[in-house]
Amino acid sequence: AATGRAARLPSWTRGMTSGRKAAGAAPAAPSEDPAAAALSGEWIARPAGRRDEEPPADTRPAPPEQALTTLAGRHNAGLSLGRLGRWTEAGEVHRAVAAEREHLLGPDHPDTLSSRHEVALSLSRTGRAADALREFRQVTDARRRVLGADHADTLAARQEKAHVLGRMGRPFEAHQ
Repeated sequence: AATGRAARLPSWTRGMTSGRKAAGAAPAAPSEDPAAAALSGEWIARPAGRRDEEPPADTRPAPPEQALTTLAGRHNAGLSLGRLGRWTEAGEVHRAVAAEREHLLGPDHPDTLSSRHEVALSLSRTGRAADALREFRQVTDARRRVLGADHADTLAARQEKAHVLGRMGRPFEAHQ
């Protein structure tokens, strides 16, 4: 039976094939230095308090692998529709995939956020700038919280948000 930190990780991490979990190495002892914690790669958001407290466990069951594979295929189909300029159809596909990913993986899972990013992109490409801006803001905030401010996906969402602001005639906000 799995005990310790691995048992408290979110269910979607159970199938990971790289990193510490796949290598079987025990987690490193937490550092007392707060600066070191920032460099440790820790990605679990915690409320204010002691750093050595474990976050609450994600009790969501691990999703079936077949469901994740199917959703990845549908996500790719939505990307293909967008590449063909069929943005309305792409948006419908990405909205459906985002809803299912949120149900299976949770609202802050990187795959869910990726689908929501594509929803926002399709809204932008179909002339719904205000809706796109709202969605890009939510995705940017979630990615900053989950992945960090300097992660490539967070930066991509910020760039798209700035692009929408620029197209809306709000260049000052776009540069913030």
